[in-house]
Amino acid sequence: MSLDIPPSARPLAPYIRSRQDVRRIRQALALYLQSHIVSTDDDSTTRQESLLGVPIDPSVDVPKIPASLTGARKEYLQALQDNAIARREYDHFSHKIASRKLLTQNHIPNRRRNSISPATVETHTPLEDYLLLLQENRRYEKLRLFDHALTDLTKQVPADDDVAVPEQDAHLGQWRRNASTREPGGNVQELISKLERTVLKAKVNLAREQHLLEELKARQQHSEGGSITTPGQRAIALQRVRDELVQWVEEKLATANPEEVPGFETASENEATDSLHVKERKALIREQYVKYVQERSTLLDALSLLSQPTKSVAPAPEQAAKRSPDHPTPTPSWNSVDLFGPVSNLLLPGSTVQKSLAMQRSYLAGLLSKEKANINQTLERLSHESHLLPEYPILARQTRFKHITADRGDGERADDLIAHAQAWAFAADAAQSNESDYVEQKIEHGQDLSQAASRTLQQIYDMLNQDNPATVSHDHDSDHGEDIWTAAAEPRSKRTRQRDDLQGPWTRLNGRLG
Repeated sequence: MSLDIPPSARPLAPYIRSRQDVRRIRQALALYLQSHIVSTDDDSTTRQESLLGVPIDPSVDVPKIPASLTGARKEYLQALQDNAIARREYDHFSHKIASRKLLTQNHIPNRRRNSISPATVETHTPLEDYLLLLQENRRYEKLRLFDHALTDLTKQVPADDDVAVPEQDAHLGQWRRNASTREPGGNVQELISKLERTVLKAKVNLAREQHLLEELKARQQHSEGGSITTPGQRAIALQRVRDELVQWVEEKLATANPEEVPGFETASENEATDSLHVKERKALIREQYVKYVQERSTLLDALSLLSQPTKSVAPAPEQAAKRSPDHPTPTPSWNSVDLFGPVSNLLLPGSTVQKSLAMQRSYLAGLLSKEKANINQTLERLSHESHLLPEYPILARQTRFKHITADRGDGERADDLIAHAQAWAFAADAAQSNESDYVEQKIEHGQDLSQAASRTLQQIYDMLNQDNPATVSHDHDSDHGEDIWTAAAEPRSKRTRQRDDLQGPWTRLNGRLG
């Protein structure tokens, strides 16, 4: 069967089933769970419909939950088992209370029952009677529902009903299959007889409940005495009490554990243990406080003795002579409380200054350590990026020279910052000395080349029979320097002619070719 799935629900298509599939899955699940449920009544017919939405009959029980079950099935059977245990306990206590009430009512004569004193009436709790009434009403409703369901199932389907309901057909088919497995005649008679017995029991219980309700009303009227209350107010109060009581019972039954039932007797023991523990704790705290006070007083006495000044003053000679040795003058004594004020005035500012100095010292130490770590990290990064340190390393730190410098070490490891600084200083000094040597070598080489060039140039001028302009200008400058006033006195035309005669490449020959 194809389902018309809207576009918004297409991601949920694997989880969508038709009604027939859902019904088949529910039937299979119900039959599987029904195999683990055992009825405590005489008939072993547990309806399949009760597992499909109708509340479970309280007479069923789950003897053992299989270990293979997980998830919702296991939780369902566990809840059913807990419900059965709670209902059995509730029925046991209810029957016990009802039987006790009936015994007390049978022993009391009817004529004396109307003349019960208020003190005797107050010993019976009306809530127990009301709970018993609610229980019997619930049983009566269950029997009535069972009677109606049985009547509906035994009715014949009309012949003119052409439209068949699938769920009703399935229920009727299941009931017919269950009926076909049993005897056709005896089953109906057994059900009828059982129904008659149940109806008779329900009538007896109803009569007893009505009688108990009348007695409860009479007791309430007798206990109230002259209080003016209307029936409406009584009904509202009873309804409120009933709602609160039912809510309380449901909460207790939902959270009850069979293992925790006998635990009410241990409450007093736990309270006694807690109170004893509190008393012991108080005594211990009191002893510790007394010891603290004694130690504090001892410490204050010691401080007062240490800070006590000397009051012995040398008396004058005349006064010492006048004093009689038989009557010594009492020495004034200092009390520790008298010195506590001045000492505190002197020590508290000092402690404040010491505290501030300690805080400043700790702050500076932290700041220095932080800056030291930053500088160390920077030097470490620069050492990895530098080409100077690998080129000029410290030989004492090399691996092949460690055996030479091992005997010189004190066993104390130097600081990383100092080690980095030493490496950089050594590399800088080595690079500076290397550069100085290189520059000196280049200067010496240049001087040698310049001297060789000068000699070669002089040889060329000698071959050409010419004077070196540098030497000639030097000699000329020296001559002018010696005869500066004579050169200044010569006429300008002569100085110009001499300067023109000295110029030219053939001036050296001067007509002498041979």
